[in-house]
Amino acid sequence: MSEQLKFLYFLSEDEKNAVLDKYGTKPPAADIPMPVIPQGYMPASPVQPTGAMTYDRYQTAPLPVYTMPENKPVRSEGRKKPVGRIAAVAAIICAMLIGGGITAALLSNKDNPTAGVNAVSDGSSNVIPEYTAVGTIAADTKNHTYKDGVLTIYSDDYFNSDFKEYMNLSKLVTVKIESGVTYIRSRAFVDCVALKKVEIPDTVKSIGEAAFDGCTLLSEITLPEGLETIEGWAFNDCVGIKSIVIPASVKDIGYFPFANCSSLESIHVGSGNAYFVSVDGVLYNKDKTILIKYPAAKSGSSFTVPDGVVNIYPHAFTAAENLTNVVLPDTVTMIGDRAFSGCKSLTEINLPEGLASVGTWAFSGCTSIKTLTIPNSLTYVDHSAFNRWKSEQTIEFSGDTSPSDTWNEEWKDGCSATVISHG
Repeated sequence: MSEQLKFLYFLSEDEKNAVLDKYGTKPPAADIPMPVIPQGYMPASPVQPTGAMTYDRYQTAPLPVYTMPENKPVRSEGRKKPVGRIAAVAAIICAMLIGGGITAALLSNKDNPTAGVNAVSDGSSNVIPEYTAVGTIAADTKNHTYKDGVLTIYSDDYFNSDFKEYMNLSKLVTVKIESGVTYIRSRAFVDCVALKKVEIPDTVKSIGEAAFDGCTLLSEITLPEGLETIEGWAFNDCVGIKSIVIPASVKDIGYFPFANCSSLESIHVGSGNAYFVSVDGVLYNKDKTILIKYPAAKSGSSFTVPDGVVNIYPHAFTAAENLTNVVLPDTVTMIGDRAFSGCKSLTEINLPEGLASVGTWAFSGCTSIKTLTIPNSLTYVDHSAFNRWKSEQTIEFSGDTSPSDTWNEEWKDGCSATVISHG
């Protein structure tokens, strides 16, 4: 083993293997940052396209989506290091890295970016190390600063950095992205539960998949003119957002970017957008054949879907708890996965003659509907479409029809409703 790699002796087997897997037994080149693998954390695997149909994150329906890794810290159980050993390892690694001219990671206390390694006592003579990589030092440049709950990002290198995966952002309150940054990485701020405000410059062209997923306090965000892509699940579970404006520049919106935004009252689209339009706060594609999103907290108890709409998009009305009555036009042929899931106040909805398919979990939890009439035209109903329906509810087939052989055989999974068939 080379002199520069003797520090591996002080690492755990997992840490040692991670370094050797990347660099083998040779010292790393001076222009390649050596990864610092903190005790108790697992490096995230890169996002890989499945190349085939896969289920979305709520297991609702096959969709051509990317399989997202879980990039959350995983604490190793039963492995503890004394303070002396931590200090020795940190000193040897840093000395080796700096001496070789290699970019070094700045290890810090979670609350004080200048405090160095933080060893947390578990009540015994041993300690559990807590590491947080909060930045990189390379020549005279920094890709970000992080202080007092405010993260300022200066370049795309922040989102390209391996060290970013180990940052502890649980106390992050504000994100300021400086002009020149062109994208926000997928899952960049997932589960930043203290995040309230994000400032995005007009140089940003894309917001990645699940970028702000689970940011439950996020309430102040303006999407800039110049933004072109909002990927799927981008703002999922952002329950603090009440209104959002989609700029005229946006060309592509992925699957369910505003799913489970239970406080969302309106969605507006910038004038001149060539791909999307909003009417009374409801989001459609440009020619209004697809109803993409009805805001969950939109005021009013009744809603009539405009004539010409063909597709009720997956998650379109999810958790719209104010709705009691929805009228669908005869043009509707498709109701997507979870389209009305969680609409627990909904008492009336018509399924028009001409409707061909109903997606999985489409009416899950719609427990206030007394009777739903199934039209003759319905050729496919996916599994669990009426999940959580109760015995006092009724699903009645019109005419002499009955559940078709082309339906998913588990279409009634989790449903106790009475089924009346005249066929």
